[in-house]
Amino acid sequence: MSPTPPKILYVEDENSFANVVKFSLEEQHGHSVDIAPTGEEGIEKLKTNRYDLVFLDYLLPGITGLDVLRWMKDNQVNIPAVILTAAGSEDVAVEAMKLGAYDYIRKERFEIDHLPVIIYNGIENAILKRENGRMESEIREKNLAISKLFQDTVRTLSHYVNNNLATLQLRIQVFRRKADRELHEEDKEKIQQFLDEIFRDAKMIEAVMKALMSVSNLVYTKYTDDQEIFDIREELQRVLDEIQ
Repeated sequence: MSPTPPKILYVEDENSFANVVKFSLEEQHGHSVDIAPTGEEGIEKLKTNRYDLVFLDYLLPGITGLDVLRWMKDNQVNIPAVILTAAGSEDVAVEAMKLGAYDYIRKERFEIDHLPVIIYNGIENAILKRENGRMESEIREKNLAISKLFQDTVRTLSHYVNNNLATLQLRIQVFRRKADRELHEEDKEKIQQFLDEIFRDAKMIEAVMKALMSVSNLVYTKYTDDQEIFDIREELQRVLDEIQ
């Protein structure tokens, strides 16, 4: 099965010139070419047809080729565009590239035989960009899922640990009162010191869990808002230092 021939839109007000280009691309190279004599008609064709690449003459009656490029950018028409400029129009070429044009050609250096190469390279570049965008999107989704799993896991652990710490602290208080009532002064002091150490350790575990919870929320928020990945260990240490 032969591949579908590239479909090209050529926005050009010089009818004879446009027809020569159309004939060459269709008859000699098997492309499909639509012609639009104005920028407005070019936009209408872009609205209703799918093209693989568009050639845009800069000087057109009505809106310019740059205006068409702006419309394409604003409406996310993500196909490669090549703008045709006159000699001395370097500023136009620079502006076109800023607006997302794939390439530009000075009209006095226009070579019809070279167009298929430009078309092929432009289409291949667009395919590569789409593939890179798809891969980046998949990576973002995976990283987002991982950061959400990390957040949910820390929440579950925090709930479990904090419940047990609350029970431990309550038991320490009960045992402290019981020791105060029933033990001799010498034994009481040793037990109270031991209980103080356990209580401090419990408080430190509680602080660590709060820090880990804070970091997990920060990881999820940072990645969701800014697509930013950072060193979790470093951030956790920073929060622990603040707590201490």
